[in-house]
Amino acid sequence: MKAIDDAIHDGVDVLSLSIVNLLGHLPAFHAVAKGIPVVYAAVNFGPYAQMVGNVALWLLTVAASTVDRLFPITITLGNGQTLVGQSLFADMERANQFQKIKLYMNGMCNLTLANSTDVKGNIVLCFSITSVFPVAQLYGLATAVIKNGGEGFIFTQQNSDLLVAWQFHAMSIPCVSIDLEVAYKIIQYFR
Repeated sequence: MKAIDDAIHDGVDVLSLSIVNLLGHLPAFHAVAKGIPVVYAAVNFGPYAQMVGNVALWLLTVAASTVDRLFPITITLGNGQTLVGQSLFADMERANQFQKIKLYMNGMCNLTLANSTDVKGNIVLCFSITSVFPVAQLYGLATAVIKNGGEGFIFTQQNSDLLVAWQFHAMSIPCVSIDLEVAYKIIQYFR
């Protein structure tokens, strides 16, 4: 609030605030009431794609992507079909060791499953079209899968931004993020 008041006092023409707004939008309203347009970053932290925060009638909200690059990794199925996902995991020595995928759909992908003996020696694919896995839940699932002998973790998501939010964990756990189209192709392979 003080920074906005100081900017008003200094006679700025526009305030561009590319920050996560923890103070609410009233300080910005104060600037707009003084004739200063206020621009906020859209702040799309989810939990779903195409959701925007930092909205108020007196703000100009501007969107931009948070990921300007991809981290592609190929998934080769037993029939030779090659699919592309994203991963920050970089242990290339283990890259060709992953053999078997266990598919768990919708509500079946949970900590009870991850802590079961079914995951041992398998890559666990968590597919859900109806729910979005928060970062903390993904980390918990992936950690439990690895702890219980799983070889890796594949999860579906609607956009690629989640990978960046998960970056500090994703580099140490063999995991791959795939979109729904790739997930459907893997499911068709299972059938």
